[in-house]
Amino acid sequence: MSTVSSAGLVSVIIPSWNRAEMLQEALRSVQRQSWPKVQIIVVDDGSTDDTAARLAGEAGVLYIFQEHRGQAAARNLGLSRAQGEYIATLDSDDLWRRTFLERSVEVLEGLQADLVFSNWTHQRLDGCLELSSWELSGRWKSYAGASAGDWHSVDARQARRLFLEACPCPSSGLLFRREALVGRWNEEMHLYDDWCLQLDCVIRRPSRIAFTMRPLWIKRASAQSMTEGPDLRDKAAALMTLDADRMAQRFQGQLSRQEMRLLGRNKHGVNLSLARRLLLRPDHYREGLRLLAGTFRRDPLYSLHLAQMFLGWRLRRWLASAACSVRDQALPD
Repeated sequence: MSTVSSAGLVSVIIPSWNRAEMLQEALRSVQRQSWPKVQIIVVDDGSTDDTAARLAGEAGVLYIFQEHRGQAAARNLGLSRAQGEYIATLDSDDLWRRTFLERSVEVLEGLQADLVFSNWTHQRLDGCLELSSWELSGRWKSYAGASAGDWHSVDARQARRLFLEACPCPSSGLLFRREALVGRWNEEMHLYDDWCLQLDCVIRRPSRIAFTMRPLWIKRASAQSMTEGPDLRDKAAALMTLDADRMAQRFQGQLSRQEMRLLGRNKHGVNLSLARRLLLRPDHYREGLRLLAGTFRRDPLYSLHLAQMFLGWRLRRWLASAACSVRDQALPD
């Protein structure tokens, strides 16, 4: 694969809200990158902890404070100050391995792609490292066709279907070519702002993408995360449902009927997950039962497929967790 000129600048946007310690660790993972040209932009989304004090002495970091408006608004503010040919965003509770940017830029240029993403390792609150949900789902196998080393190239038609089926990668694992960003992060979204942007990129113009199953970053669980804890997960599922409806409205005129059905099926998965949790709570049992029945009534065959896939996913995760021991947080290449 061809060597990329060192002239390419990567603007890294790090939105953060009350995660001062984790933010500093995320920042160190960017500063350790083997790619030489990096612009670091930290957007503080109205933190009330000591984030500002901790970053006061950080050389080479552009620190911007805004009133609390959410992660999409923070990313957009960072984008307005970005000078790079390439754009990456790193959540403040995640970590990049040392060669994340180098490998991503090389593949982006070598394959003339518009965006690339990489697999990750999930770190639980107890420190245990697990396989990513993308890897456990097995969805990636349908797109692992043409390859360049351990990277898989996906043409524009396949990319469109891939991102309509699901959001394959959280924002921390993506690298965009600046000119491929046809929009901004959607500030009306609660949790799907990154997925909505990815859909904008592949729907509004033909986009070639590439991905690797090599885990080049670590997604860390955080006590503040919407996916941690039963109450927060219930709230997250409800917000995801709202976001799914908004995305369906946003792209309605740009998708075929079959594509709209494909996008809409993501809501079924969220509803089934929420129904399962509600059924396990006596005070919400009837609500869960209604949600479960409604989801199966709308698309019974796909709901059965999702249930089967979920059971297989849970079994693989359980087997992986059974063999898991707490590991250190070193970031090898």
